[in-house]
Amino acid sequence: MSAFKTTFKLFILLILIIFIANCAVNPVTGQKEFMLMSEQMEIDWGNSVYPNAVWGEVGGGGRYYDPELERYLSQTVNRLNAVSHRSNLPVDFIIQNSSVPNAWAIPGHVAMTRGLVANLENEGQFAFVMGHEMGHVAARHSAAQISRSILVQVGLVATGIALENKKNAEWILGAGAIGANLFLLKYSRDQELQADSLGTLYMAKTGYDPNESVSAHYRLDKVTDEYLKQVGKKSREAIFLDELLSTHPPTKERVAKIQQTISTMQPYPRSGDGKNANTFQQMTAKIKRSHIAYLWYDVALKNYREDRTADAEYNLNQAFQIDGKQAPFYNLRGLLELKKNRTYEARTNFSRSIEIDRNYQPAYHSMGFSYYLERNYQTALSYLNQSLKIYPDNIASHYFAGMSYYRLKDYENAVKHLEPFASANSKHNEIHGILGICYDQTNEKESAYQEYRKQVEVAPNSELGRHAAERISALEQIFRKEQEEKEKKKKKK
Repeated sequence: MSAFKTTFKLFILLILIIFIANCAVNPVTGQKEFMLMSEQMEIDWGNSVYPNAVWGEVGGGGRYYDPELERYLSQTVNRLNAVSHRSNLPVDFIIQNSSVPNAWAIPGHVAMTRGLVANLENEGQFAFVMGHEMGHVAARHSAAQISRSILVQVGLVATGIALENKKNAEWILGAGAIGANLFLLKYSRDQELQADSLGTLYMAKTGYDPNESVSAHYRLDKVTDEYLKQVGKKSREAIFLDELLSTHPPTKERVAKIQQTISTMQPYPRSGDGKNANTFQQMTAKIKRSHIAYLWYDVALKNYREDRTADAEYNLNQAFQIDGKQAPFYNLRGLLELKKNRTYEARTNFSRSIEIDRNYQPAYHSMGFSYYLERNYQTALSYLNQSLKIYPDNIASHYFAGMSYYRLKDYENAVKHLEPFASANSKHNEIHGILGICYDQTNEKESAYQEYRKQVEVAPNSELGRHAAERISALEQIFRKEQEEKEKKKKKK
């Protein structure tokens, strides 16, 4: 594409940005603000990242199934949504099956983890936390972050990264491509304080005691401290929480701001005592018991990852004694059986996990992995593709699906799965060589050349490294010949 066409395309894009930004009015403040996402784009983005948000590696876990509790809590969420600044937005609520004390909201979806639901004291605290998260959506905080991300990408175009590259264009212009983890954005101090004020307002409007917003903060501090002591400050979960909370203002500052909000807010009618602790405690009794079982499971999973099999089995048995109907427990038992090369027993447990929860993604991955180990690649793919249908960004499933396709010599499909893995694991000692072979086989010489170069950088002395070096020399000769042919054609003209 000529420099003129690229400049013209950039000019049109910037005009579009200015037009959209000038037309955006914040629903909370009523003021114009820089915004590159329409409301429909927000909803589409929320729907696109939702599966990955639910299943993300740290703090994921999928959905905790307790239909009665979920319906009860959803009533509060729906009442909060009805009084919010964007009551027109759809919203659904789930309990996320994670021990990490956390809650989040993206346009169209809100969630609170099992670890937080099980540790709150009353409905008022729940209403504040949910109102706070929904306040982020109401004030378009995530949309503002995404808009800035898009602008950064447009800035890259202005410095020479052209839009004619299909991958770059999709990254810049595709709202869903900005990143699934943006639902856990590190909001700014002012955004957190604004969400606190909105959460306090929404809970008061729905009949809750706004002072429970203060007790919710102190409760969350206590629960978080207890959880960090349990998992250890160097664990993945602790690092995740530290990063998530790193931009949050201190609790003392937040409480002072909330109290200021309450003092200036008009009084709203209370529903009962504004806490509804008795009903909340009754409705959460079952999840509290399950949560205790999951604390044993969390330790078992940690020991499994650290190859302390006997300890993992002991911890898992303790979890089973408290609650024997949880899909993750059976999946972990299957993985422990697989470590002992007891494939039949492993698959029996994976099957039981899927029977309990048809959408439990890790069990599909585990089943696929077990068939991959036996070189039954077609069967492995049937489970791995189901795993990716539930959790599209699961890197492990992408790897084994890609390798299965590679072993079956289906190189085009192999590339689709191995590329995401290579992006996430650029120092892997084989992935670039395998990708190079796949590109070679599909006659994508330039891509093959680039992957072979990466393989030589990462592991030059391996078998794949030596193969990559040979192919680099051969491809360079091909490129030279092609260039010579082009020069000859030019001279003839």
